[in-house]
Amino acid sequence: CASAVTKAVKRADPAAEVAVDLPTGRVSVETAQPRDRIVEAIEGAGYEVAA
Repeated sequence: CASAVTKAVKRADPAAEVAVDLPTGRVSVETAQPRDRIVEAIEGAGYEVAA
């Protein structure tokens, strides 16, 4: 859920800003890290990244 995704992103970048929209299932991340690193973190937590 939102907490698991947020924790996964924060492990990849503790300074990241994470916003989860539960009704739509969308996550917005503001980070200085490469997109691939954040995608890997989210997928590693068991969630699918669409775009």
